[in-house]
Amino acid sequence: MARPGIGARLAFAGAVAVGAALATGELLAGVLAGVPSPLLAVARFFVDIQPPGAKELVVGLFGTADKLAFQVLIVVVALAIGAMVGRVAVRKPDVAAAVIAVFVGAGFLASLR
Repeated sequence: MARPGIGARLAFAGAVAVGAALATGELLAGVLAGVPSPLLAVARFFVDIQPPGAKELVVGLFGTADKLAFQVLIVVVALAIGAMVGRVAVRKPDVAAAVIAVFVGAGFLASLR
């Protein structure tokens, strides 16, 4: 029988793990010359593939804080995915590892652009 609240703790652990990974990437980008920020690399990738007119919509909604809002959205989505992976990891560790590998690969490919 599962203990009450275990799902919430697993989700929190997953979100914390993703937050630590993002923080480590940002730290390395700030300390090592030539290492791009993973957050900015992913943001630039999504800006490059957005449909026409999307930028004007976002600028209209957020004004000069459009880049900050976009980065906050990326972090929130990453933390939510980390929370979901944390909950899944106990029952299906292979699936959780695959999701993490896909996101690491996507971030790495975005940083190469």
